[in-house]
Amino acid sequence: MKNWKLAHFISFVKLKKISAIKNFLPHQILNIFFLNLLIKIQPDNRFTCSQALIFSVTFFIFIYIISNKYTFKQCLSKTLTEALLQRKLTNVKNYCDTSANKTFIFIVGRENLCHNIVKDFEYDLRIIVLTYKRSASLLELLQSLNALETDGDSVLLEIWIDRSIDGHIDSETLISARSFLWRNGPVHIYLQSKHVGIIGQWIYSWVPKKYKFNKSKINKTCPYEIGLILEDDISVAPYSYRWLKAAKQFYNSTENLAGITFQSESLIIAETGKEFNPLPSLTGPSYFYKLVGSWGFAPEPRVWLKFQRWFKTKTLKHPYVPKILMTKWYQYFESINTTDKMWTMWFIYYCHYHKLVTLYSNIFKPTNKTLRSNKSPRINQVACLALNRKEPGLHYSKLIIPNTNCLNWYWRPEYIDFKKNTLLFGYNGKPTKDQHF
Repeated sequence: MKNWKLAHFISFVKLKKISAIKNFLPHQILNIFFLNLLIKIQPDNRFTCSQALIFSVTFFIFIYIISNKYTFKQCLSKTLTEALLQRKLTNVKNYCDTSANKTFIFIVGRENLCHNIVKDFEYDLRIIVLTYKRSASLLELLQSLNALETDGDSVLLEIWIDRSIDGHIDSETLISARSFLWRNGPVHIYLQSKHVGIIGQWIYSWVPKKYKFNKSKINKTCPYEIGLILEDDISVAPYSYRWLKAAKQFYNSTENLAGITFQSESLIIAETGKEFNPLPSLTGPSYFYKLVGSWGFAPEPRVWLKFQRWFKTKTLKHPYVPKILMTKWYQYFESINTTDKMWTMWFIYYCHYHKLVTLYSNIFKPTNKTLRSNKSPRINQVACLALNRKEPGLHYSKLIIPNTNCLNWYWRPEYIDFKKNTLLFGYNGKPTKDQHF
């Protein structure tokens, strides 16, 4: 145990090299270090309160040397208070950070999600950010979320951090999440109690409440909380939520809607792999597509709950969908034993056999001349609600320069001029005979 303590003390001291550390108050840095100790051991093998406090105070001496913002008494007092609070919460595996930026940190497992942390209060929008060990990428996403226009709605930001296979939380990613000051509301940080991978992060991070589905009419307001799931290599446009909310209101009586995606760039025809971009003259500002888009996805709550139950009890081993390219990708991942990289194949399969569809945006950026004349925008400039930066990680092995120009920074009323009988495109990229809503 002594060697373990010394090793992690040395590793955390190295964090002083991180530029982000300059933005922390001394007690916050010490508090993060205290949390860092707790998350690296199993819940049934925690330090005693006295051991944790002694070790935390030792680290504080280092912080005190490099900072003169607060007196020793002030920093130590606040740190001891938060340490005692942690001791009280040990039984439910939660950590509550009571600092001024309204950030709360929970150490939870999948089983604890519905029991120990009961989410009684619903928000208009719950943003779920999934991350692992890309601190710089996470910060870039969070910065784009700070520019998000929420139009006065209640919004909660959740940051879910996965563990490594050996059970460690990436310290730099935790610091990036905890140091973020969000202007739109509270921030909850969830630390997985064990490694769950991208599948566990995606499928179990948001558990919506049940609600009664009414397909008889369009509601003027969303009858349920909107959950938006984002991976850390995504950036969102400032007005993306405004479009999402309007789409939810217009299409919430669509019975076979799986969800709404922000993805509009790099779309492909599922059967051939060729580029897929419907013209706005055909569909208006939205269309349905049989293929799921995961670059910013807002699942329908009733569909997501059923999918979660199905996935947990499934006996199926191979979620193959005939004739589409994604099945070949999944079969390749099976051959190299890396199917955990492709959670989407399970949802694609589920949607295919339940005849569910995904709603896509089909809006276009105005040129400078268009802005001055207030005319309709040209049809060849896609306005992305979200951008995948395609950074090295689980999905990309090397950096690919993304098309950053497509991210939309403007708002026009025609972006939410949704049409009845919205077109549905099949896996072949062609409109089907079925028209929805």
